[in-house]
Amino acid sequence: MNPSRLMSAAAVLLATLLVPIHASADLVTFKFEGVTSLFEDLVGLGWTIPNGTVVTGTFTFDSATPDSNPDDPTRANYYDSIVVSSSIQIGNQSTIDTGLDSFVAVTNGFLGDDLYQMIDESLSFRGIPVSSGIVLSDHDAAVFDNVSIPTYPPPLDEFEGRLFTLLADDSSFSAAGTVASLALVPEPGTLLLLVGAGMLVGWRGRRFGDCA
Repeated sequence: MNPSRLMSAAAVLLATLLVPIHASADLVTFKFEGVTSLFEDLVGLGWTIPNGTVVTGTFTFDSATPDSNPDDPTRANYYDSIVVSSSIQIGNQSTIDTGLDSFVAVTNGFLGDDLYQMIDESLSFRGIPVSSGIVLSDHDAAVFDNVSIPTYPPPLDEFEGRLFTLLADDSSFSAAGTVASLALVPEPGTLLLLVGAGMLVGWRGRRFGDCA
């Protein structure tokens, strides 16, 4: 096939693949890792989460979610039902996503602190309904200069408090730990663009090499 036609066909294919992805451009995924440091069993569950257990998780959220109640100062800068999906692995056990109850909270300088929370309230762990997520706190209020939803992970080393939480809805148990890393997961559209750009660069290099 003529190289120009081949590249044209590749461009059309790439554009076709990106059409449905563009519609979800507001979706952002953060991933985190950490370790547990606390487990409290209040009812005799018969199992435990040992301190030092590795925790990994992802949260995919809609960054276009509006402030849920901007006129109420006690709920300002809370973005309810923002998490589209989440998955948290604690040792060899995983949470199950059971609904859309969730929130992200961003506080800039309230009572002297900057605060970032991402909590999924519709999870199940070992058959027990739970809420789980991360809570980052900076007592110098030096991280944020506004209360919009971060679409890139805030710098973890600027927070004194880096907490992972897992709380049973019936208060039967709770677990907590320290978040060690927080990163952005590239969306499929970004990956396709990178692949497409690589294909184009490779083809152009090979073409010019053949002409030399």
